[in-house]
This record gives sequence, C-alpha cells and structure tokens, in this order.
Amino acid sequence: MWDTNAICTDTSLKRAEAHFTQLHDVIWKDEIEWGTRIAKFQNTQESSIEIVTLLGGWNSLLASPFNIYGNRQLALSVFGELLDRILNAQRQRNTIIDDRIQLLTNPNSELESILILSLNDVDEQLAGYLKQMNPMSYHDVPSAFHAALHSIAFRHLLDITRASQKFLRATESTLAQLPYSPSNKSRRTELNTMLNIANADFQRDYFALRDFGDPPSKLQDALTTLIPSLSDRVKLEAWYTRHRFQRLLKGD
Repeated sequence: MWDTNAICTDTSLKRAEAHFTQLHDVIWKDEIEWGTRIAKFQNTQESSIEIVTLLGGWNSLLASPFNIYGNRQLALSVFGELLDRILNAQRQRNTIIDDRIQLLTNPNSELESILILSLNDVDEQLAGYLKQMNPMSYHDVPSAFHAALHSIAFRHLLDITRASQKFLRATESTLAQLPYSPSNKSRRTELNTMLNIANADFQRDYFALRDFGDPPSKLQDALTTLIPSLSDRVKLEAWYTRHRFQRLLKGD
C-alpha cells in the first residue's frame, strides 16, 4: 500500500516508511525469516506485477498471518495507514474547496472544471477508504476501536458537509456583492446556477450525514453547531423528512 498519490507530504512519507519498517522488522519478521518476500506498491503496473509474482499461493495467503482477520497487531497497523490516507484526502478536499472559492471572484472556467474533476476523484477515494473501515475487517480488537471507526466516519461526513456549506455561503456572498449592471448579467447567471448546485450539494451531504445515524457522544451538538439558526434547521429538517419519505417509497 505504497500509494504515492496519497503520501503527499514529507511527514506522511516518513510515517509510511516507519510503518513499512515495523511490518518488515516486527510484524512480519518471522515470515520473512522463513523465506517470505514483501514489496512496496508504487502505484504502477510494474509494481503490481511484482507483488503478484511474489505470492506463492492464494490458499496459503488466506490462512497466513498476513491476513488482517484475527491478527490484531496487523489490523491496527493497517487501520493506522488507512487513517493517514483519509486525513490526507480530507486535506486535499479542503484545498480544492478553497481554490474554488477563490475562483468565485476570479472566474476561470477551465480551472473550475479541473477542480470539479479533482473534487470528484477525492470523494471517490474517501468513499473507498471508508468502505475499508468496515468493523468486520478488524476482529479481536478492543470495543473502543470499533467505536472509533464510527466516530471517524461521522467526522468525515461532518467535514464534507461543512465544506459544502462553506462553498454555499461563499457563493451566496459573492452573488450578493456583485453589482447589478448589464456587464455583470452573464456572471450573475453563472453564479445563480452555481448557487443552485451548491445548495443541492449541501443538502445531499447533510442528508448523508443524517442517514448515517446518531452522532458520537463527543459530537452531540454537531448538527446544532452546523446549523445554528433554528429557522434554518426547521427548514432543513423538513427537506430531510421529504428525502426520507422518498427513500421509503423507493424501498431504499
């Protein structure tokens, strides 16, 4: 799991090197002494081929200590690296949102398109990482560890919702400050379109957060903090109720 796209800072690279050293010198020490070979995935086809050629047999792999099922120490190590990837992806996402906000007052349609594609890519990465955090993948670990999985997933969804809200408010502010004049007519139309999309994105992310379930004990006030206005919360909850009703009709 040597994903150079995810390891984007010196600190992350050093941490990844430390994880690899721990795997080589501690966790997999006995297996390596018995002849097992390991390789870093360098995010290339050649690297993938190298890893596959090192596998002596799929059946033995499933029963080996390399499988995280039943291997507490390995599960925690894998979880640590997965958490690093999530944090790095979240930083990338926040940077993209900030760049899009800058473009509201300095429009560049080509760059905006690139940023939207980048945002979609990061969101796909985050969705994949969260799927890997399925508690069923981490057996024989403390119950607090499973609680941490729930908390991290909720925080991730909360951060996404906050970022959507940030962009929505920035778009509203930019549109409100743009003078009414014939020369700004085209830009106002563009901003109104962006505002509608931003509002839909925020609702989608808020609904996903609500669908996830109750917040962890330390984040009980998260929704109130997110939407401090009572009237706004009532309106949003009405939309969410409609969303839930539509899902029930579809059988989701």
